[in-house]
Amino acid sequence: MDHFDPAQQADRYQRIQNHPGRTATSRWDSLQRIHKVLQANESEILQLIDAVQNDEEAAIEVMRNVGRAGSAEVYFDELIRRSHNYLSALKMLVDHTRNLMRHYENEPVAVEYARRIREVVETGRAPFLQKLRDYLVHYQIPPFALTISFANDAPVTFVVALERDAALEYKDWPANAKKYLKQRPEKINFRDEITAYSADLEGIYRWLYERFTELHGHEIDEFNNLIVEFQGARNTPGHPDYQLPPVPEEFD
Repeated sequence: MDHFDPAQQADRYQRIQNHPGRTATSRWDSLQRIHKVLQANESEILQLIDAVQNDEEAAIEVMRNVGRAGSAEVYFDELIRRSHNYLSALKMLVDHTRNLMRHYENEPVAVEYARRIREVVETGRAPFLQKLRDYLVHYQIPPFALTISFANDAPVTFVVALERDAALEYKDWPANAKKYLKQRPEKINFRDEITAYSADLEGIYRWLYERFTELHGHEIDEFNNLIVEFQGARNTPGHPDYQLPPVPEEFD
């Protein structure tokens, strides 16, 4: 900037701080960070499940509790910890998204989001996994087991499973979650439940994130222009007039 006007800069700064583009960006960035927490926790629990489902020697060690002392106890302790992290993050993402959508009540994006969520909820898997978090936090440890299957001329398979009948003893399942549970096999493949729900969620959130520019593109353009005015085009990375700062002599 050729002329520095403190009063004008102070005004620009306040406009930046209070601009709706900044507020919207902060809200949506927060949601994406919560989503990343879920994705990281999901990845961790799948890695733990795969560690026995894809390794016969490791699975047998856990099932027989041989080899290292307390192999089964160590494994299931870690499974409970990672299940807690995954299920809590799942519920956290749902709550944070619901709070974000309150800012768009009755707008097309909120209406369409609600429709897509209803489709997922109606299958029963979503309320089942969300309530499983309450089961773990407020009731007892979910009835997990490591199962083994033999089939003619087929490799032995190991599955980290949830015992359906034991889970159904919990009295607080929502009606759709209870119905879903009753339709599951006696040994519910926990990995399959996680990956199926993840596919549902990722489709919804890809669609949702694409709506940000539609909703706030004009505000973001205004906000970015204010940033350029405040710090100058030459000091704004990405601007055509941006100039790299000079390299210190000791690095020249």
